[in-house]
Amino acid sequence: MPMAFARTAVLRTPARSWLVWAEALGLGLLAGFGGLWLRPDDPMMTGEPFPWIVLPPLLVALRYGFARGLAAVLTLTAVVLALWPVPADMDDYLAFLGMMALVLMAGEFRDAWDRHRSQTQRLADYSRARLDEFSRAHHLLRISHDRLEQRLAGTARSMREALVDLRRTFAAVAISDDPLLESAEQVLALFGDYGRLQVASLHKVDATGRAIARALASLGDMPRVDPQDPLLRAALRSRKLVSVAPADLQALEGETGTDLVAAIPLEDTEGRLIGVVAVRQMPFFALTEESLRLLAVLGGHIADLLTAAAQAPEPDPAAQTFYRELWRAEADARSVGLASTVVRFSFADAELAEEVMRVLEEARRGLDSLWRAETEGGAPLLLALLPCTDEAGYSGYIDRINALMRERTGLDPEQADWRVDYLVLDNAASSGRLHRFLGDLARAR
Repeated sequence: MPMAFARTAVLRTPARSWLVWAEALGLGLLAGFGGLWLRPDDPMMTGEPFPWIVLPPLLVALRYGFARGLAAVLTLTAVVLALWPVPADMDDYLAFLGMMALVLMAGEFRDAWDRHRSQTQRLADYSRARLDEFSRAHHLLRISHDRLEQRLAGTARSMREALVDLRRTFAAVAISDDPLLESAEQVLALFGDYGRLQVASLHKVDATGRAIARALASLGDMPRVDPQDPLLRAALRSRKLVSVAPADLQALEGETGTDLVAAIPLEDTEGRLIGVVAVRQMPFFALTEESLRLLAVLGGHIADLLTAAAQAPEPDPAAQTFYRELWRAEADARSVGLASTVVRFSFADAELAEEVMRVLEEARRGLDSLWRAETEGGAPLLLALLPCTDEAGYSGYIDRINALMRERTGLDPEQADWRVDYLVLDNAASSGRLHRFLGDLARAR
């Protein structure tokens, strides 16, 4: 028994039954003998302003209830009637009856109050027990929630970290006719790591835009995927990630009966659909907007890298890489609203351009792309692409560049002969603004 209940039980433990009965009978005897001793001629004290002889049995009835009160008043009556030398008249009998009625009513009141008190106590004990259970359950739930948050904080991976890892993983992919087939295990492992996929498979897409049933790679115990699965067909039709989340139900166009929880198309910036990841099982808490956005972005970046691995390099590989990543940033802004920033440094002096290029290389982060270009008129330009960077991120970046310029060259950026323009790509309208921003570059898409 819990401590609170044990304490309650101790407080409510009644006296021993025989002691209670002895007290009731003893007070009845005491009252009867007391009345005979104090008022031998009127032991019922009917001539007094208040018949004090009724007080002992009344107290017994109020303390112990109807039965003990009745025993006390009967004992008193028996003593008086047996030992009173004067025969009792009608008034005395009426006094006996009135006293008995008063005691019995007091006893009944006490019993009713005790029943009510006992019921209230039982309800209180039940409520206390439920409160203790709730408190323990709430405490366990809070500990479980805290541990889950810590586990998710330890396993959740940021968009920037995922893209850096992606580039590192596919940096050494050799040029081949079918890079998706050769890198299938790596592709699916990357999705499993960052999307916490448990059961999934990777499939090629044929020229008609249909998934090929035979999987290139699988994760977990993945059964054969039906190419006609409604969710899979919806993802290939829309060329966007589709899941069982409520926000994606419209893409299914009323079709039901899917065995999948998500489908992730692999489409590059040229619109080539090279594959699709079919997801059958993943943790419920991973079906969040942020996690699904990460999977969609990974699908596009993987498609770009694998498509590039299937193409022969161009004469200017730096420009090729920069523009591929630039158009990917524009596609991410258009499809999932992932912000990126393009910075354009214009110079009148080629030597200053060299100095700034060295500073930019020093301040370069893992995802940043740099390209030295020139306008159609031959003026030097430096372009910096800052993926996963919004307006606030650009402010911190340019402050760092200005500080490095002062430290490395001694030049005041505000007085130097250069111009800095930037464009934040963060929505579907970014494409037209990007083409206008690039302006008179010697190379553009």
